[in-house]
Formats: sequence, C-alpha cells, structure tokens
Amino acid sequence: MTKTIRIGAAGIAMFAALGLSSAASAQETAEAEARAEILNPLTIVADGALDFGRIITDGTGGTASMTSGGVLTCTTVLCLDAGTVPSFEVTGTSGKNGTVTVITPTLTIDNGGPTPAVDEMEVSGVADSSGTVALAGAPGALGTGTFTLGGLLTVRPNQNPGVYTGDLRVTVDYE
Repeated sequence: MTKTIRIGAAGIAMFAALGLSSAASAQETAEAEARAEILNPLTIVADGALDFGRIITDGTGGTASMTSGGVLTCTTVLCLDAGTVPSFEVTGTSGKNGTVTVITPTLTIDNGGPTPAVDEMEVSGVADSSGTVALAGAPGALGTGTFTLGGLLTVRPNQNPGVYTGDLRVTVDYE
C-alpha cells in the first residue's frame, strides 16, 4: 500500500512539474516595426486666371461654362474670346500623389460697383481636372505635377459693364 501511495504522489508531482513547464512555454515574444516617412513640403504656384474673356449680353443674362481643359461654351450671351484656365504647379516628394481641394467652389466676382444685383456675378462648380495630382520626378528627388480649373459663370440680367474679379483658392495635401 505504501508503494501505491508513493507512485500516486510521484505521478502528481510529475503532472505538476509538466503544468509549470507548460505555463513557462506559453509566454511568447512578438515584434512590431517602428517607421516614419519623411516627405518634402508641398508648394503650389498658380499661373493665369479662370478668365471667361469678353462677353456681350443683350440684358437677358446667360452663362459661360469653362471646362478645366479650356473649352468655353456660352449660352444666351456672346463670348468674344476663347478664355483661359489657371494652371497650378505642385512640387513635393516624387512618386507621391496630392489631393486637390477647391476651397472656393462657388465665389462672387464683382466690378467694384455699389449694386450687388448688377455689379456681381457668381462663378460656381469650380473644379480641377482630376482631383489628384501625380508628382513625377527622379526617385528620392522633388517631383512636380500640374492641374487646371474650370467653372460656370452666371451673367445676371442687366449686368453692368466692367471688369469683374475675385479670388479662387485651392489646397493640395498628400494622399
């Protein structure tokens, strides 16, 4: 009987030792990478204007629509010029893309006159050519890309003659 108790005690001790060694081997080590990417600051330079050109109206009003590709279409007004679109050059880290945001998709342009109803016009739907700009250049160097803007000019009935101006604002951020 003494022999049975000793074997039973030895078995319990052996299972307890196995249990302790199992707990010690359950601990694992893992690694995670720490990283950062340094990008060149973005710069943006505007060249030109969203210029709808010279327009003649008979007093009924109308629209002049300029695509970001520079195609002008006039409705119930006579456009005498082809107009122009602004080009924006973006510089930043080569191989990256920038997201273009038009801060002023709708703006009022005016001729400095005192009567908003006939001395102001609205430019709406201002949009860039693609929404993104790819920065091309040698790897590890500065890259450049360009985009253009278009929009829709609404000429009010009995619009006063004059040169109308206002400012378009855009931003570009890395994607």
